[in-house]
Amino acid sequence: MGNDDGGAAVGQLLKGLLELGLRHAVQGGDYNPDQWLDRPDILEEDIKMMKKAGVNTATVGVFSWSALEPYPRKIRTANSMKSCL
Repeated sequence: MGNDDGGAAVGQLLKGLLELGLRHAVQGGDYNPDQWLDRPDILEEDIKMMKKAGVNTATVGVFSWSALEPYPRKIRTANSMKSCL
């Protein structure tokens, strides 16, 4: 194994994030609510748990992008997506 300095790498990452104006930690992950569209109770509970866990970012719609962007550069907004639910 090499003599890598992981601390230096983390320091560089944090410096880059600060230069971008990010002043808080990013915590989140993938979220695919399309599998629960027929269960609003599950969606509601998911959101409550994410807020409690401090989630502030999420990748959404990875497997359903065509529903979010039906045509190139035609993105559906949250208001227009309500009709899909």
